[in-house]
Amino acid sequence: RRQAQTALRRSEERFRGAFEDAHAGMAIGGVDTSFRLVNRAFCDMLGYSEEELLGRTSLSITHPEDAAISAEAARRLASGETDRVELEKRFVRRDGEVVWAIVRARRQSDRYGEQLVSHFLDITERKRIEQQLQEERRLREEARRRELEMGHDIQRTLLVGDAAPRFAGTDI
Repeated sequence: RRQAQTALRRSEERFRGAFEDAHAGMAIGGVDTSFRLVNRAFCDMLGYSEEELLGRTSLSITHPEDAAISAEAARRLASGETDRVELEKRFVRRDGEVVWAIVRARRQSDRYGEQLVSHFLDITERKRIEQQLQEERRLREEARRRELEMGHDIQRTLLVGDAAPRFAGTDI
């Protein structure tokens, strides 16, 4: 019995160390998306303290435009339709800033009941770069379109300019 308790304690210590030292945000919570345990990386990503997040739901800090897809993913997990989901979504940080994350959530059952184990990877910088590249692509396409239009205008002007003296009955 003593060996089992020691092994359990060590296992819990290893879990706690891995959970707290993870670079990605992590949370364990209920199938209602409430947070029961969150790590430092998750708190830092969102600008909340652990105490402020515990008991809150993932949906309560989800960007309003992503609420529907988040609620649908939560419904699928809670109903048992699937045991894992992955999605990209936005959260609203405590300071009001928006942070993008890849969320991977898995439903697990153990002797304590049902729970969700979730990982959160901050992809805000990647999304910013993607948006910047998309804008640059749009501007290049617009410049190309204007260049073509200008070329057509120049051709029309040259053609009309060459034909004008003939219509006036004069040769240049």
